Order: sequence, then C-alpha cells, then structure tokens
Amino acid sequence: MAGVILEQHLKTLCESQNPPLKLRGNTIDPLSETLKSAQIYDQTQHRRIQVMGDIRNRCSHSVANPASKEEVWELIEDVNKFMKSYPVS
Repeated sequence: MAGVILEQHLKTLCESQNPPLKLRGNTIDPLSETLKSAQIYDQTQHRRIQVMGDIRNRCSHSVANPASKEEVWELIEDVNKFMKSYPVS
C-alpha cells in the first residue's frame, strides 16, 4: 500500500507544478525521473525513491528475495518522510 501511495504522491507532485510536468509514465521510476529532471529534487533523493520502488516491487512481485518486515517498515517510514519533505500544494 505504501508503494501505491508513493506512486500517487509522485504523480500529484508532477501535476501540481506550474506548469504541470509532462508525465513520462505512471510508475515510480519514470515519475521520479521526471521530477529529478525538472530539478524538483536532486539525484540523491531520486536514488532514495528508486530504493523505495525496489522494495515496493519486491513486495508485489514473486521474487527469490521478498522484502523483509524491516524493509516494509522502512518503506512506510520513508514514504511518510518524503511526503512531508515534498508536500503537494
């Protein structure tokens, strides 16, 4: 669920810019790339988003190394921190 919330927040963040940013896709990585390219945040934040997306994908897809309980809690906390740092106006 945290991954879905992150995805929606990234999309809303793109749409809330003036002018709205042209979306390159509706998933975490292309949305984050759009925001980084528009200099809404830097490469470091983009990498953090990529890690969150990786954990989200390991939760929602059948993989050899599913996300641990600790990683899921980390994802939830990181999504909350991101939304507070980059609020939608």
